[in-house]
Amino acid sequence: MNALLSIVLFLAVGPAQVNPARIRTAVEEYVALRWAGRQEEFRLEFREVPSGINVSSPEYSLHVGLNSVPKLKGSVSLPVEIVCNGTVERRVLVSARIRTFATVAITKRLLQRHQEIGSDDVGFQRVETTTMPDDVVSRAQDLVKTRAGRIISSNSVLCRSMIERTPVIKAEDAITISVRSGKAIISVQGVAKQEGCVGDVIMVQRAGSSERLRATIQNPRTVVLEMSQFLPEEKSAD
Repeated sequence: MNALLSIVLFLAVGPAQVNPARIRTAVEEYVALRWAGRQEEFRLEFREVPSGINVSSPEYSLHVGLNSVPKLKGSVSLPVEIVCNGTVERRVLVSARIRTFATVAITKRLLQRHQEIGSDDVGFQRVETTTMPDDVVSRAQDLVKTRAGRIISSNSVLCRSMIERTPVIKAEDAITISVRSGKAIISVQGVAKQEGCVGDVIMVQRAGSSERLRATIQNPRTVVLEMSQFLPEEKSAD
């Protein structure tokens, strides 16, 4: 009787074969966890799942990814470790394709360089984004106060690399230059020599002077100049 019990116990803890379905489930759970919180939806399509893998015990666990797959998009090979009794016994690769889908901004008409982008210029459509760049525009708020950074053809998917913020100050705009010196603030009139957005540093020129200075845009009418930012006068090439 004791001999029979020993044989049964030996069989229960002896070699086993890894179930491919468990590998698929582990990969699905891993991808879903990595994808949590993203705006894009994904569809996982398996290409090849290893089978016929023998391990020393049926009490095995699967560890997927291990942070070695930074980009889960398109064709990927996901590493899977098979662990028995705290030891990695096998390492395999699962071949898959991750297709992504999202609502993206698409131009309705040709946009000229530096043309401001309005709500009538773009529409939003749900498309597959698997082969698209990672910086596609998917929210209307991302287009507020923006303009085309280059000529963009009609029916193009907008990417952030194609657009830029609309300047609040343009070259030759009349501005107020606030000069900070310690706790004192002195305001003088001047003109912008470059365009820019709030927070940008541009060249400005005080009224009645040819000296150009670097100042930070505070709002559409005012720039702030630190005393340490004075630059030598730039002479015209003429």
